[in-house]
Amino acid sequence: MTVLRLDDHRPHLTIMTVDGNAHVLPVSLVRDWIEGRRPIVETDDWEIIVRTICKEWLDGLKQDL
Repeated sequence: MTVLRLDDHRPHLTIMTVDGNAHVLPVSLVRDWIEGRRPIVETDDWEIIVRTICKEWLDGLKQDL
C-alpha cells in the first residue's frame, strides 16, 4: 500500500467500491483519463474503480430521467 499526502493532489475524488475499499483519485488524473492524455493504468484495482465510476454516473443519469 502506498500512502500519499492528499494536499499534493487536491481536489480529489474518493471512490468507495463494492469490495469495501476506498480509493482516492486526483480530479486531474480523472480528467486526463477522460480527455485521453493519460491511459488508465492496469493495476489490481483499476477495473473495479472504473466500474464504480460508471455505475455512479449511470445512477446519476437515472435520477435525471
